[in-house]
Amino acid sequence: MYAAEVVLPPSFSRAGVDDFSTYRTAGASNPDVRDVLNWEWIGEDKTFWGDSAYMFWAVHTTGSQASLLDNVKNDVYWYNVPVFMDVLTYYSSGGTTYRLPNWSKQVEHAIAIIGWNDTTQKFTYIDTCSRDCNSSSGNNNGGTYTVSYSTMFTLLSKAGNGYVY
Repeated sequence: MYAAEVVLPPSFSRAGVDDFSTYRTAGASNPDVRDVLNWEWIGEDKTFWGDSAYMFWAVHTTGSQASLLDNVKNDVYWYNVPVFMDVLTYYSSGGTTYRLPNWSKQVEHAIAIIGWNDTTQKFTYIDTCSRDCNSSSGNNNGGTYTVSYSTMFTLLSKAGNGYVY
């Protein structure tokens, strides 16, 4: 909630990564998430703020599945930080359905990838959405889930907002 409502990097005109001035909120943009993460990374020290302070970067296109996997491996393994992204929770086309395992309806939603497994070809992600925001059957008030690389990349691509790594 601190990041959502209180944090105030120098690039912000208001406190919080999310704008609660309207209901339902529009969520947070990837550049805003990037700025919050970088602000916290440098310990909220204004003397280090600017391009040289960046540990996290916002990717505005989804790129390729291989580049996503490389960025996840780099951040999780070397820096011990997750990759944040906006995805569609459910997408169906041509008789094929792609979905996050704890969702049965389509919304754009933010998650954090915290791991990968090349043997199973699956990402591990955290979803903090409670039953109040996700009434899908199988939702357990947030949790840790796995989903295939190809499903995650499809859901990321269909949302079209890129990711922060």
